[in-house]
Amino acid sequence: MPEADEQILARTWAGVSTNRILDSGLEIGAAGRAELQKDHSQRAGFSGVPVGIEGSGLGLQGAFTGLAVGVPPNDTETRAEIETAYIYVEGGYGQLRLGRDLGVAARFQEGAPSVFDTLASGRQVLDPTGLDMVTTRHDLTGPSVKLSYATPRLVGVRAGVSITPKADVRGLDRDADRNLPGAAPLTITNAVEGSINASRLLRSAGVRLSGALAASTAEIETPPYVSDLYDRVTTWSVGTKAEFDTISIGATWLVSDNGIKTGGDYEAWTVGLTKSVGDYLIGAEYGFAEDDLTGLEGDAWKLGVSRNVTKHARFTLGYADNGLNLSPTNAFGVSAEVNSMKLGFATFVIALTALALPAAAQDDVSAPAMEMATPSISETSAAQSEWYRQFAQAKPASTESVWQAQPDREFSMQFGGNARWQLNLDKVSRTDLSPLPREEMQAGATFKITPRFSVGGEVSVGTDELNDTSTWESREVEAGIRLKSAFKF
Repeated sequence: MPEADEQILARTWAGVSTNRILDSGLEIGAAGRAELQKDHSQRAGFSGVPVGIEGSGLGLQGAFTGLAVGVPPNDTETRAEIETAYIYVEGGYGQLRLGRDLGVAARFQEGAPSVFDTLASGRQVLDPTGLDMVTTRHDLTGPSVKLSYATPRLVGVRAGVSITPKADVRGLDRDADRNLPGAAPLTITNAVEGSINASRLLRSAGVRLSGALAASTAEIETPPYVSDLYDRVTTWSVGTKAEFDTISIGATWLVSDNGIKTGGDYEAWTVGLTKSVGDYLIGAEYGFAEDDLTGLEGDAWKLGVSRNVTKHARFTLGYADNGLNLSPTNAFGVSAEVNSMKLGFATFVIALTALALPAAAQDDVSAPAMEMATPSISETSAAQSEWYRQFAQAKPASTESVWQAQPDREFSMQFGGNARWQLNLDKVSRTDLSPLPREEMQAGATFKITPRFSVGGEVSVGTDELNDTSTWESREVEAGIRLKSAFKF
């Protein structure tokens, strides 16, 4: 069992953001975050040589995982890095970001819930044991400079793409530019990643379902003596989560070829369950990974309970068990100091986490749950038509037609008045003197592209008596379709 010489780890960060909304409705802004982190000296940024399988030979390093065996360890001390520094523009057509930032594959990812903020299985930030090899975090390039575009969330679905010319930033959580002694140096270039995220609230079942699918690929620059062994690195991931009133459950799966032409695949998956009990959140999670390149196979299971002690701080107590197996040989015959070995480490976790404050341009990965009170309908006939006022609003007077006589009676509702989508339903009753149908029902929808420009459509049905079935049977009905656009000066 490895020596437990790195048990107290820590991270701290500070961020700033600013934004401005132009008269056109376009939002522009910038965000930045710097972090100071003390991780396990051999496993900073997840990459490196796991504890107990160091060596003095030569080996290969995975382009996605950054893991290697049988080579000298590359120790690092406390590190500091600018993890986020980007500008953005956001409007009705989506959001565009430029600068140091996570790619859309990591930003949109869904998966196993956890009570741990820093030690969550599959996305563990600090590694007390140096044994962790389970990652489902789909982050190929780390916080390197990139250009990202994300669509608006429509009907619960959002998609995005990121382009990174060169992964040359040694991120604290994902060190994509770390080259280990004894391993061939690698450089990730021309990376492209795409992701789609969907979130749906099923009110009748009382559950929100979320899921994400992502893919990434990049070129690998290597020295000539290993160019025949490496190829493009390609990674896929899928994750899903179900959130009930007090219970959340989810899973994530990731697979990567590690940039190796043959025999270098890495595969990992995690599952997790959390439950709220009063002011406490309890949870259990499990993760497993297998790396053909290094011959490593590892797993981790964790139990924990957390409680918010203040609005911006959380205390977590947990227990974790990490296991690591090393096969006698791997795809390239790289040997470690010890062949066919199994390592294990149990850890008690005590963590105090500062919760992030709200910031501008924060990702909208999962659509927020919408709360709506059940309408209370009065038993009196005078109030039976008033129930809709619980969730609708009167149609603005500015939308009424000015070229026709004032209707005798009018029933009008408008939904989503402050949202991008607006739905309206109208019933108009006119006098016998009007040349228009005596009764007319109208239904329409409007989509606000910007605060000043909108498009929409409307269908209408009119006749002398809408409730008279004989009118419909004789087809004495006027129908119409109207398309409209509006621009406010």
